[in-house]
Amino acid sequence: DLLPSYSSARRLTRHLSTANLTIEQFKTGILLLAHADFVQAKRKHPHNNTGRGGAGGGGNTTTTFVDNGAVEVSPRALYRLLETKQPTLLFPGGIDEVFHDRADAYKLAWPENPEFVRTAAKFGTPIVSIAAIGGFDSANVILDRSEILDLPFGLGERALRNSIGTPQARATNQTFIPPFALPKPIPARHYFLFSQIYETTNISPKDKIACTALYDTIRGDLEMNLASLLDAQKRDPFSGLTSGSGGKRIVKQIIENYVPAPAVRRSRRRELK
Repeated sequence: DLLPSYSSARRLTRHLSTANLTIEQFKTGILLLAHADFVQAKRKHPHNNTGRGGAGGGGNTTTTFVDNGAVEVSPRALYRLLETKQPTLLFPGGIDEVFHDRADAYKLAWPENPEFVRTAAKFGTPIVSIAAIGGFDSANVILDRSEILDLPFGLGERALRNSIGTPQARATNQTFIPPFALPKPIPARHYFLFSQIYETTNISPKDKIACTALYDTIRGDLEMNLASLLDAQKRDPFSGLTSGSGGKRIVKQIIENYVPAPAVRRSRRRELK
């Protein structure tokens, strides 16, 4: 679980800009929430890394993020970043959304406690969620986390022992065991969808009912946006999921310098009671 710096957030706005999200809002502080599969695109190629972690068993993922200005996540770090009006990218699902089993791809693993909403409300920080897919589809998973733990001859137990002591942002039984995966020759197309801006200036951080309601709304809208992207991915002839579609995308990009994206429906705003 890592949080990027202001400079990293500026780079994010250049690459993932939206008409309703301006650099001025980043200057005054904003909290971005993303499904943790979003981090797959940030990893180095396994053949260019040393150490543990990352797809294919290569790469020091923490070093990769720190090199891009990230800090280790903690309640104090989040509090300090929002207090000083710094734009912050948070992955509430943490490692459970990154090192998941095949069946859990693009599913949220958020905690029940709406703590980040209460912290944002304390400083009046607006919140935007980002739905992102494509990272999991860009690798061939040979063994997922559960399959690694079930390996015979003590290999599964060894993997579990090696994961003990890994720093965690919250007191849960998260298991820091990356899957064994190999990158596909042509990565799948990545899709991103920003939510509406959720304002927190009218919510008291002490109002648990209001904070929980906003938390549930943000989570529900992000789940709908993920479903919308998955639907668009199925309709996209350049997704890279079917045979030849990735190659067609690359050829079209080279020849025409443009690959049309499928239409995506946004989640509808829901009024808070």
